[in-house]
Amino acid sequence: MDDTFYLFLSEQDAIAFLDYINRQNPNLRFTMDKEIDHVLPFLNVLIDNTHRGSVGTSTFRKKTFTGLLTSYFSFAPLSYKIGLIRTIIDRVFQINNTWLGFHRDIAKLVFILRKNLFPVHLIDKCVYRYLNTAMIDRHGSTQTPPSSNITSQGKQYFYKLPYLGRF
Repeated sequence: MDDTFYLFLSEQDAIAFLDYINRQNPNLRFTMDKEIDHVLPFLNVLIDNTHRGSVGTSTFRKKTFTGLLTSYFSFAPLSYKIGLIRTIIDRVFQINNTWLGFHRDIAKLVFILRKNLFPVHLIDKCVYRYLNTAMIDRHGSTQTPPSSNITSQGKQYFYKLPYLGRF
């Protein structure tokens, strides 16, 4: 088991649970990460709990991320390069839960792609096409833009994390 996400009412509850699961099998050892300054990186997602009652998500890259991608001038088909841009744009769209976060991550993406010698007009064209098609689902109805992925019922909070793939 790797990379699980749990929410607890208190730090003591989290520690008690960690102790419990670590006692179940002596060959398995679990660790726990706590948010620092109300921010917690989880996989490729940065979970921002700065404003209590509202959780923001954006893309997360480790400090060791160099930004090195396939160079635009590499010996690879143009369709692969366009696919790379589309895939990264889709990742940014799926992870962010606000338009502001999406905009910031797209600006970072443009910077990274430019470092890898991708022309601005190609990046802009891919972003434009993605946004025009992402707003319309398979049935032709318009999707709503990213917004807060948190709903509350009384004091209980339910979080919808971004889809991170099949496990």
